[in-house]
Amino acid sequence: MFDPSKMSSMELNKAGWGALLFVGALVTVWFLYVLRRLLLKLALKKAYKGKDKLALLILKVLGGNKSKLLEMQDMLPRLPLPPVKKSLERWLASVEPLLTPDQYEDAKSAAFEFEHSGQAKMLQNELKQRAAKSPNWLTDWWVEFAYLRQRAPLPTGSNFYSTDQHENMYGDVCTPDPIRRAADLIVGHLDFKQHVDEQRKLCQKIGGVVPVCMEGFPLMHGTTRIPGEEMDKLKTHIVPPNGDGHVLLMVGSTMFKLPVQIGGQRMTSDSLQGAIREAVQQAREAKPTKFGQGAYAQPNISLLTTRARSEWAKNRILLLTASGVNCDSMEAIEEALFTVVMHDVPTDCPKSNRI
Repeated sequence: MFDPSKMSSMELNKAGWGALLFVGALVTVWFLYVLRRLLLKLALKKAYKGKDKLALLILKVLGGNKSKLLEMQDMLPRLPLPPVKKSLERWLASVEPLLTPDQYEDAKSAAFEFEHSGQAKMLQNELKQRAAKSPNWLTDWWVEFAYLRQRAPLPTGSNFYSTDQHENMYGDVCTPDPIRRAADLIVGHLDFKQHVDEQRKLCQKIGGVVPVCMEGFPLMHGTTRIPGEEMDKLKTHIVPPNGDGHVLLMVGSTMFKLPVQIGGQRMTSDSLQGAIREAVQQAREAKPTKFGQGAYAQPNISLLTTRARSEWAKNRILLLTASGVNCDSMEAIEEALFTVVMHDVPTDCPKSNRI
């Protein structure tokens, strides 16, 4: 006779075993994931200290060659905090070429006195507390004091740029048409930005094995350094996937807000070419003014950015308080993903031409 109670018991046993196997599989996957991360962290720590064959092997096998942009970021070792004695030794080595023998002996005495002082112990403890809260205790200070507090003009030392040299170009690199090359260059930059935003850009690795910090890549486009009288600040404009984005197009001294994304829809190279041609024609046909004629009929406001940072900060405030139009224009400039500059130098060779 068929016994329904035995059937129910068998089905329950099967369900129980199935659930147990499923949970076991999840635990195994989680364990392997945690073990992989732990081994990678230990290997990275060893690899950054020096050549360790076992660490490099682990990184090569477990790290793979297609790590996503920020996949390895939280596994990178923290910046080590050197002891006071080591810091003072490095300081003495850096100042020795600048001092006379007598001055260097005075510096050594001052360093020894500071090393054994209560002030050194207190400051080192503060550094330890800071290092415990951040993966890199130096980053914020480095950005602030090495860059943002520097008052020297930015051009040509601190501006990032690319040109339309053939090795940087997408599409037809041999076209002598500068407008087409400008459009292709914009498309190439937007493709790169999209790869970064979508984490399709791969993590860079030393020798294809040891990953490096990649957290600066999302700031490459849309980040502007706003001048201040004592210290500049960084402003990053993030364009949402379904939002609007633009670049700043400069033709002579005339500036245009060139849309490159509308409602999440990217502009094509052909549409960009049409917009750029229209802007170039409009600039060149401008009526003469007291500032100049054609593409240079507008005041060359961009020259103000070549002055010392404190001076540019004061001039920027004057511009913003002069009119609401200036405020809107400055906002468009500072929220641009990047700037494209069209030069008036004609050439038939794209290898020697520049945008």
